Amino acid sequence: MGMIGVAANRRKRGLNSIAVNVGAIIGVGYITQSDRQLDQTVAKMAMMHPSDDDFHHIFAEAIEGGYLDSTVGAELSTGLVEISPESVNIPKWYSDPNSVRFIVHQVAGSSDKKGRDNAASVQERLQNCRTEQEVLQTIRETFAAQLRKILQTDLADDEMLAMRGYELGLDSLISVDIRSWFLKHILANIPVLKIMADDVQMKSLAQLAAESIPNSLIPGVRSRSAPTHNSDGTRQSSAVGSRLETQATSVAATPSTPASSVDDATYESVDWKAETAPEDVESKKLDRRVNEPPKVVMLTGISGLLGHHLHNHLLEQQSIETVICVAVQRLLERLERGEIPQASQRIVYYEGDLRERYLGLPETEKDNIFDEVDAIIHNGSETSISSSIRR
Repeated sequence: MGMIGVAANRRKRGLNSIAVNVGAIIGVGYITQSDRQLDQTVAKMAMMHPSDDDFHHIFAEAIEGGYLDSTVGAELSTGLVEISPESVNIPKWYSDPNSVRFIVHQVAGSSDKKGRDNAASVQERLQNCRTEQEVLQTIRETFAAQLRKILQTDLADDEMLAMRGYELGLDSLISVDIRSWFLKHILANIPVLKIMADDVQMKSLAQLAAESIPNSLIPGVRSRSAPTHNSDGTRQSSAVGSRLETQATSVAATPSTPASSVDDATYESVDWKAETAPEDVESKKLDRRVNEPPKVVMLTGISGLLGHHLHNHLLEQQSIETVICVAVQRLLERLERGEIPQASQRIVYYEGDLRERYLGLPETEKDNIFDEVDAIIHNGSETSISSSIRR
């Protein structure tokens, strides 16, 4: 996009320019060296296999298209094949309006109809279930099929469901798509951060969705355990996220409820005041004077890109005696791989988790740690985007 912007800016200034989206050239570059079966990916994305000679023709077309009197504009894309809406494997670019010229025999509204049919088919299968095991198996199969469609892969169900988000390369956008799929088809509200968590397998998400599904979608399941109730009257079972089941049930009288109304009603039924209320944390007044400039600094997010630069910047300050890095996940693994600097007199690590009370610091040491800290830089966030990119 940056290169296209530069080309467009040059054309506005009266200069010849164009940016070319070339695609994968057969026998040249990274695709010939990778062991990731990129050739299969290219095929599933409905892309052509241009040769070296084809590239020379593309280059010539780009020169012609770069002139100011050309109708091509600032961008020239190549390498996509024409595709029919009835194709078995629909690529991800199919619904992009920019790609409409590559779709042949397009039928108005066919995309929306397909989405409604998919939702109906999943919910129809759930209605035919008679046991909780059948419900779980249905969700596992349909979820795995959706993952294959999103990720453009041909992994088997069991293999894919045994993998974690970072192993599949999930990012925040894909995780939002997955969450929307659960909410639309199963009326299960799975948090994005849960989907992206490093320690959560895809089969765990399917299990969570099965436990959160409203009874209205599975009328044939008679032996489902009845949920207990909290002191405030809300329903609760042993499953994480069961409160969301109550919310989805309250807004889904029938399986045919439109997805858009389910989304709005679900969000409206959330007690946001309770959701955003801070946890009661013991307050303790400092009995000492904080050093200025600080001598001891606590830092979260050391394993991230920004955390790495913050850490180096702090160590460059002669006045700082110690940097205490807390809530470090997989500490030993990161030290062995050299992803973070080795501990020293000025660097102290504590393994933990941002979701834990006091960030997972040892109960016997947390008071002493906080007593000696002069400043806290909270740079950490609960996400697996960085590990997806890194891996």
